[in-house]
Amino acid sequence: MMKDNKSANRLPGKAITDIFSAVAVLPEADRILDHPAKNKFYILDRCDFDVDIVTGFFTSAKYNHRPDLISKVNLKRRPNPKAIEEGESEKTHFAIISLPKEAIMLLEAKGGGISLGPLLRYLTRYTPNGAHLEADLFAGTTFVKKLQEMVRATSVNVYTGQTFVNPTFGLDREMPEVQDDVIVTFRAKKRSSVKKYINKIYANLSGSPYTYPQNLDTPLRWTIPPLSE
Repeated sequence: MMKDNKSANRLPGKAITDIFSAVAVLPEADRILDHPAKNKFYILDRCDFDVDIVTGFFTSAKYNHRPDLISKVNLKRRPNPKAIEEGESEKTHFAIISLPKEAIMLLEAKGGGISLGPLLRYLTRYTPNGAHLEADLFAGTTFVKKLQEMVRATSVNVYTGQTFVNPTFGLDREMPEVQDDVIVTFRAKKRSSVKKYINKIYANLSGSPYTYPQNLDTPLRWTIPPLSE
């Protein structure tokens, strides 16, 4: 989501897809984000536009890394011929759709590709002055399954709206001075876990039975900082 710095209100999701439109027409040299600390760079390499949907891919590469080559057949080694500023090209595909107050993105998960953190840093370079970007991860259909695989859950944030908390605190009207998102945090006591409670809360809010959900179409955002040890 993109938020206005002064009011903290969300801007239309189209403001985010407009960033991709603006970057896509820039020269290649102006589309590169270098990360010297990791010897890695990223570039928005392709964008296709269809009404409110943008698809395409980022290309990333790790440079200053030139280990010798070794043959599987005879184990002979030889120097790597690539230039030190070159790196293996990795594509990370994405699709993003703009909604009235946010945009939803599907981002390919790849070890050598661009992840959420670098992606936000990349887009921030082209975000209009007076605004900033924020992002949350959606709870997908494997949320409960992954939760059960974890040893211990120490904390979870549930992002919801004012309409959820107003009855809880006896408020009968909207709070224009308060940000759109309200965060409810559940923290475990020392050496304890809130895993079983997260499971129940998730099932209740998603409208799913207290089992692994096969289908979920509920726009709940969860962040888990961190969910396991």
